[in-house]
Amino acid sequence: MHARRRRFGRVRLVVAGVAVATTSLAASCQPTKPPPLEVAALPGCTVGQLVVPPGVTSIYFEVYGAGGGAGELGPGGAQGFGGFAAAVIPVTPGETLIGVSGCFGEHGSEGGFGGLGGGNGGNGGALGAGTGGGGGGGSALARGGTLLLAAGGGGGGGSNDGDGDGDGGDGGGTEGQAGTGTNAGEGGTQTAPGSSVGDGSPGDAFNGGNGGAASGNDGGGGGGGGYFGGGGGASAGASSNGGGGGGGSGFGPAGTTFVNGVLPDDGTVIAYISRTQAAVWSNTQSKASGDRGPR
Repeated sequence: MHARRRRFGRVRLVVAGVAVATTSLAASCQPTKPPPLEVAALPGCTVGQLVVPPGVTSIYFEVYGAGGGAGELGPGGAQGFGGFAAAVIPVTPGETLIGVSGCFGEHGSEGGFGGLGGGNGGNGGALGAGTGGGGGGGSALARGGTLLLAAGGGGGGGSNDGDGDGDGGDGGGTEGQAGTGTNAGEGGTQTAPGSSVGDGSPGDAFNGGNGGAASGNDGGGGGGGGYFGGGGGASAGASSNGGGGGGGSGFGPAGTTFVNGVLPDDGTVIAYISRTQAAVWSNTQSKASGDRGPR
């Protein structure tokens, strides 16, 4: 099993009885928010509802996309991290908001399936010498069918027994980052999904593309989900490496704070409400058992 990269310091917060993985973002990266009196954190890999308490007209939300999985074989391409988006969202007392926290993509050694979420991660290529990592699922906040805020999932690393290249791109942020290697998928942007080369599949609106797979080749990493999904990495021949998948992009209103590449694990959606009345995510359902689709 591949160890996940740790490029940012991480702490474990227990919020309303739920353990939440967060990062030690620099203070300059975080927007001004009201002192939280109530904090509601949606568990990772989950969809849930939040009913706005009486008297509350705005809520500060943080959304974290899920990380992708690492590639199989040799050093294996490293996972891309999920992105971050934060904004104050105007709300109406009594209305119901929908949150979706992405699932992290499986490592190639574990199957390489993409993580589900508010935009699903693509599957890593799995028909060749080794399996690419799955893309991480995007995380999102919505009002009915209207998207309010989103963070992209990280791309999966390509399988490789060559030069150790093929890392997955980080999720956005305004744009997801491209994977590494000559066979890498591109990141999603604010206007288009990430493209792919060779047998990798491009992303689409919300979903990452699947990594390429060909007999005898190292599989490409899946693209991360998001506002626009990242492209899947292409497979490559023996003694080479499958390309890393691109990260998915984020979304938000004017004034949103975006950061690329923050979280390596399951995503989350956190609400900070400056009021003493309780607010919790309800009707939560795990997305871990959903249909991941064909490779």
